[in-house]
Amino acid sequence: MRNASPRAVAIAFLVLAATGGCAPDPSDAPVASSDSSSPVPAEASSRDALVVVDLSETANGDEGYPVVEVEAADNTFGDNAAIRVQPGTEVKWTNVGRNVHDVIPLEPAKQFGVGPQAFTPGDQHEFTFVEPGVYEYFCDIHGSKDTGMVGTVVVGDVEYTPGVTNASTDSVVKLEGTIRVPSEVPTIQEAVDRAAPGALVLIAPGVYHEAVEVTSPEIVIRGEDRNSTVLDGEFELSNGFKVLVDGVAIENITAKNFAVNGFFWTGVSGYRGSYITAVNNGDYGVYAFDSVHGQFDHSYASGSPDSGFYIGQCEHCDAVVTDVVAEYNELGFSGTNSSEVVIVNSLWQNNRAGIVPNTLDSEKYPPVARVTVIGNTVLNNDNGDASQAKSTEFDAVFGVGIVIPGGIDSIIERNYVADQLNAGIAIAPNPGPPYWASAGIRVVGNVIRTTAPGGFDLVSLVPEDGPSCFEGNDFATSAPLDIEVVFPCTGEPAAVETLEGRADLAPYLDTSDNPKGKPYQQQPEPAAQPNMPDALTAPAVPAKAGVVPLKIDLAAIKVPTP
Repeated sequence: MRNASPRAVAIAFLVLAATGGCAPDPSDAPVASSDSSSPVPAEASSRDALVVVDLSETANGDEGYPVVEVEAADNTFGDNAAIRVQPGTEVKWTNVGRNVHDVIPLEPAKQFGVGPQAFTPGDQHEFTFVEPGVYEYFCDIHGSKDTGMVGTVVVGDVEYTPGVTNASTDSVVKLEGTIRVPSEVPTIQEAVDRAAPGALVLIAPGVYHEAVEVTSPEIVIRGEDRNSTVLDGEFELSNGFKVLVDGVAIENITAKNFAVNGFFWTGVSGYRGSYITAVNNGDYGVYAFDSVHGQFDHSYASGSPDSGFYIGQCEHCDAVVTDVVAEYNELGFSGTNSSEVVIVNSLWQNNRAGIVPNTLDSEKYPPVARVTVIGNTVLNNDNGDASQAKSTEFDAVFGVGIVIPGGIDSIIERNYVADQLNAGIAIAPNPGPPYWASAGIRVVGNVIRTTAPGGFDLVSLVPEDGPSCFEGNDFATSAPLDIEVVFPCTGEPAAVETLEGRADLAPYLDTSDNPKGKPYQQQPEPAAQPNMPDALTAPAVPAKAGVVPLKIDLAAIKVPTP
């Protein structure tokens, strides 16, 4: 019988604590790859950032009782996330975002919340608070009990200090080196919870029915085999991975059949998804929100009724998307108000629309700006069977390869775009309301082929918006006619009233005749995807800002060969 390392013994007792069972014999515990462990204080609650707004004098409801409104946006409870009200106040939550949310009480006995089925975009939920007390809550889809999308209702004159009532003061043992699942720790969640900064959580092949919430910063989570290490939500669990802390990299693993997202980072600085596969998830495949300094590479996403890859609400995103594949989604790439994103060397095919960074007022930091789209292959993005969003506004770009609605100061260059229904590359506003103009977009050196009859290889839908320009493209049709002559990148553009063959925006906005997509649960299973090289032995490299994103030599990128 061999001697167990101190770390292996620690793992055994962590399993005991988690399961409530009997501790295994320490002499039979597996030998860990590193013997070091360190006691680290529990992560501080993010609730301490909340500022309580005193609304106790508000009274505008029936019979003199106050009504206070809280907006659930993507992904925050807004200015009224923490409020103080008097007993008898009705709090009305409204989902003003594009995503499903929920309101989950921190203490389940305080039943004032609402589940996601009844809190989809546009839904409202009301509750009248009668008893004085502290009612803390969170969105389980986009946060955790004390991190991410959280809120509090303080009723009456009770004392309350944000971040104090639920923050743990205990110390936990954090495990360093390589933590193996399930041979050392039985679940991915337990391993992630105990991982020290710099640790590698290495997951053996198998199907894991878990929704993993990551609150341990600067760790790497990696599957031993990308295609056979699988998180399966069985269309019931919300998110495959929900990351709420900085510096987390996820590698070489598949997340499929989740009701919301496959991989999701929110409110972080430093993130990376490499060699990951997201299949048939109910909202986004690979998703970063309100996050900066990030990278998605060598990854695959399909079957999402929103977008396969998404980066949103970041004024200076500092993000790179490279060597990825997206298919059978509503949108291959979407990025609402995501400025300073580089999208290169990737394949976008068989979606309802291809690459669609965009501007909306439903999120912070409009308009989308300084987006770089170079060296991509964009094919057949008019797939009527692809997963379709509930909102018809998404389908306004059905059959379009590349478009940045409401975008400014961006580059679309050296892409190969073929076989779209309505437009190969388009310059278009977001007509709103409110209206967001497009301006300062350079469309240069692209190759556009075989756009369907009635569509256009190159189109500027509202030319008077601003000096976007076209130069050196290989194309056959355009609207207006001679688009590179009337909107050149050097010299003065033509006067709007002299343009011939201008396209009308209205037909794009009429989505009534668009084919109805198949449900996300019924989208095709992908072929096996390439594994991460040396997955069993490669060192762990957390996604620290400054390490990600990788630097791309944009000048060296050529138009892809069909």
